[in-house]
Amino acid sequence: GEPGPNEIWLEYQAFHPSQRSIAVGTTITFTNKDNADHTATSTGHFDSGRIRSGNTYTYTFNTAGVYYFYCNYHANNSSEQGAIRVQ
Repeated sequence: GEPGPNEIWLEYQAFHPSQRSIAVGTTITFTNKDNADHTATSTGHFDSGRIRSGNTYTYTFNTAGVYYFYCNYHANNSSEQGAIRVQ
């Protein structure tokens, strides 16, 4: 399968997709598809906290801008970083 248009999958050493462009007011669902714990963290904007395997976190983007996000547990892994452009 593939993530839906407003979904980002947290996978083993990857965010899928790592880039999204969405409209203001869109809710994105982050789904942990891995066996390990991950986070979806955007400094100053949102922090999912620990997302266990199979669990989700949602965030609604009400302000235009670019939101860079990463996994707190794997912050040094460039493939677990992404960006959401809200316009």
